[in-house]
Amino acid sequence: MENSAAKNIGRYKEIREWIVTILVAIALGLALHFFVFERVSVLQTSMYPTLKDGEQLIMLKINYIIGKPKRGDIAIIRFDASQKYVKRVIAMPGETIQITGNKVYINGEALDEPYLQSGLEYFDEPLVVVPEGSYFVMGDNRPGSSDSRQLGCFEERDFLGKVVLRISPFTKFY
Repeated sequence: MENSAAKNIGRYKEIREWIVTILVAIALGLALHFFVFERVSVLQTSMYPTLKDGEQLIMLKINYIIGKPKRGDIAIIRFDASQKYVKRVIAMPGETIQITGNKVYINGEALDEPYLQSGLEYFDEPLVVVPEGSYFVMGDNRPGSSDSRQLGCFEERDFLGKVVLRISPFTKFY
């Protein structure tokens, strides 16, 4: 009888350990999802040819929790409560940006943009001074992108995370 009771106690301990392990794993997974990374889908063509409609990406949230956006980052940006955009950071706080002759100029210097498809034609834009705490973002598909040219600059708090990996199709780290 004592042997049977000891076995039952051992089973209960083992079940309790499994439950605790599973709960810790769930809590860790949720913490990673809410504070470190998230899977996002591309739902537009504004970043073509870099990103295509339907691709699956991994966004690191921690980059903009502990740091700031950098020129060239592909970022997920909150536009409003229901919309998120995938855009490239082009100009930093305090910089001037002007678009003329299908070329972007930052503080009067042409920006090297090897990620753009050749032959893109888009409208000239007047000189803009990026406010402190804000960033000027654009899509790589300039003629087909709603970005800072129409929507204005985005504040630092609008940046949700930096795209670091394409998971479907898996071809590139950023």
